[in-house]
Amino acid sequence: MPQLSFGLPVFNGARSIGGVIESIQKQTFSDFELIISDNCSTDDTAQVVARYAEHDPRIKFFPQASNAGIVANFNRAFRLSEGEFFRWIGADDWLEPMYAEKCVKLLQLHPEAVGVTTFHAHWDDKGEKHYLEHHGRRVDSPHPHERFVTCIWLLTEDYRRFDPMYSLHRRRALEHTRGLRPILNGDQMLAAELALLGPYVHVPECLANRGIPRPGEARILELLRPPGAAPLNPHPEQYLSVLHELVQAAPLSPAQKAYCYLGIAHYYLDKFEWIRIRPIRAVIGKKLRELGVPMDRLSPFH
Repeated sequence: MPQLSFGLPVFNGARSIGGVIESIQKQTFSDFELIISDNCSTDDTAQVVARYAEHDPRIKFFPQASNAGIVANFNRAFRLSEGEFFRWIGADDWLEPMYAEKCVKLLQLHPEAVGVTTFHAHWDDKGEKHYLEHHGRRVDSPHPHERFVTCIWLLTEDYRRFDPMYSLHRRRALEHTRGLRPILNGDQMLAAELALLGPYVHVPECLANRGIPRPGEARILELLRPPGAAPLNPHPEQYLSVLHELVQAAPLSPAQKAYCYLGIAHYYLDKFEWIRIRPIRAVIGKKLRELGVPMDRLSPFH
């Protein structure tokens, strides 16, 4: 049984998957398996993977008979793996050679941690780098309610500050979650669930790279929708019920749960309701200025 499993869910990734595989093969930590769950690709993905797998038995290819949808394919990659540690990786991503060695070592030093993060660079379709080193608070508190609130706060701030979906986790922690949900921002719900289970440790180096094609929300909803299922709900109210369930299921005191609900309110308002509040703010501001009220100093929205 390998100590580390990489899970690579892919659909029509022939163009870039070779680079992903090579970055994993170049890891200085060699006790791993690479699980490739192919979602019934129609390009040359299988042929590209076969060329690498022929010379490396750590590469294991699992094609699906039909397209099960992106969320089911991510969850399948984890179920097919066996390692004590697990890390999803996208077909447009790549890792620095020391990534696995440094992350596994840090998790071994901190048995209480559910996962380990690093700094990560994002690259757009034009090859431009989007990078930010976050040196503020992290999801490392010994208290689950503080980790939960910090986690969802980070997820509203900037996508470059915290990327738990593409971090390395303990298998036993992921097994105690419901996995990815087929909803918009399901990765954020999984991150919040993990934060309640334990802290993250951090390697303060840029060891991971992600390709970031940016489809619009309509396209994302279509990608996440399981084949044959009804269109997904795009409204943010659905996250309130998911986060509520997570808080209620966690072994928290009433005061700790209240703290979590304050964080949920901030998450909801800051990430989603601002779009609805802005037009209202514009109307109120106009009326107040007409009345001679100093909007800049007195506005509750300032």
